[in-house]
Amino acid sequence: MEYVAYLVDARFLVGNQAVDAVGATEERREELIRARNERRRIAAQLTTSRAALARPGSLQQNMSRHQESALIGLGGQILVLLKLLLGSVMLLCALSVLLLMKK
Repeated sequence: MEYVAYLVDARFLVGNQAVDAVGATEERREELIRARNERRRIAAQLTTSRAALARPGSLQQNMSRHQESALIGLGGQILVLLKLLLGSVMLLCALSVLLLMKK
């Protein structure tokens, strides 16, 4: 706004140009205010979510290191089982193709 006022005072902007510049400046200011309010709303939601997780009795505080490592190990074992299952299916497909080719 100050820069637009300077341009109008120095007569770089006159008539409709001055009105357009002031209008555009006001619209931009309103956009910035809306964006700032949206950022504040999101920050407040984040703070609320973090506070809920930090409450006693929440999953984050009740899980021990041992439980975390057990869950990670379980994920690795599931991956191995999935690979074995995929290999078995591929082997069955190959045997089926060979059986069909013999006939």
